[in-house]
Amino acid sequence: MTLREFRDIGRGSNPLRIVDMFGELGVGSPNEVQLLCLDGSVPPPPAPRRIVEAISFKGINPSLLSGNVCIVDFGLSFLTDSPPPGIPGTPRSFLAPELCFGAQRSPTNDVWGLGCLIFELYTDRVLFPLIFDQLDLLIGTIVDTQGQLPPRWEGHFVNQADRVFEPGHKDFWYDPSFKPNRPLERQVAEKCPQIPEHRRRFFLDLLAGALSLDPTRRLRAAEIAAHPWFSLGDSPEES
Repeated sequence: MTLREFRDIGRGSNPLRIVDMFGELGVGSPNEVQLLCLDGSVPPPPAPRRIVEAISFKGINPSLLSGNVCIVDFGLSFLTDSPPPGIPGTPRSFLAPELCFGAQRSPTNDVWGLGCLIFELYTDRVLFPLIFDQLDLLIGTIVDTQGQLPPRWEGHFVNQADRVFEPGHKDFWYDPSFKPNRPLERQVAEKCPQIPEHRRRFFLDLLAGALSLDPTRRLRAAEIAAHPWFSLGDSPEES
């Protein structure tokens, strides 16, 4: 495994050089188009001269893969014993829910994000999709998947002033009688048809452990690495 800063890979952080490097990896030349205004004119600086379509790694020749893993971009990293305050810049669909309720950043936040990533790797779908970058929509989607939030979180939401309800109406985030409309079990059954049913319980157990709403009950990184799901074989499609 190789650890590198993004600027080292970019050899001076030149975006064009990074695009060229992907071409060297054999993923093909990038699809480029000129950036134009609605009236057809060329925008003035600092607008980019061209835009590049996102790279797709689907169908890449396996012979081009070295087997070495590079972990890059540590610009927002920190020591776990001195976490910075506030909500991190984590993509919202991977943001651990406790961070929206005043919890300090910790390795358990990363385990949550890893659980979201594992789901997406097997389904090609985001587990907690967001149309707008709003934390209340994120938490609502999480509750609609995982169920009631820990009662101790009630009243501590970062945007609590926006949680206004009519008298007699309880916030469904903390309602133990609320039934999720998109439970994890159903999503795995519908979106992971390649996983045989007799293996699905291991996959669900892994996701449930990584995505526990209570961070104190969430799996640790070592427990995820030792999880039975990863010892079932090279391919989840095998019987």
